[in-house]
Amino acid sequence: MVITLEDYAEIRKLFNSGTSKRAIAKRLGISRNTVDKYCQGDTAPWNKKAYNRQSTIISDEVMNFIQQCLEQSGNMSSP
Repeated sequence: MVITLEDYAEIRKLFNSGTSKRAIAKRLGISRNTVDKYCQGDTAPWNKKAYNRQSTIISDEVMNFIQQCLEQSGNMSSP
């Protein structure tokens, strides 16, 4: 579920009026972790984290192995 600016404003309004995080989550139908994140005020829905993770599917070691196999198969097909 994507948190809209309206959801964010509602979370902050309810929290500042003394509503518990659990009650906010139940009322809005979102996770308590999400409510907690926005209640702390350290983040906002318009601040997206940069995606800097390197692919773990093909490591450098595997890529080198694949390239070696391709080079060897290329040499075998030549007359």
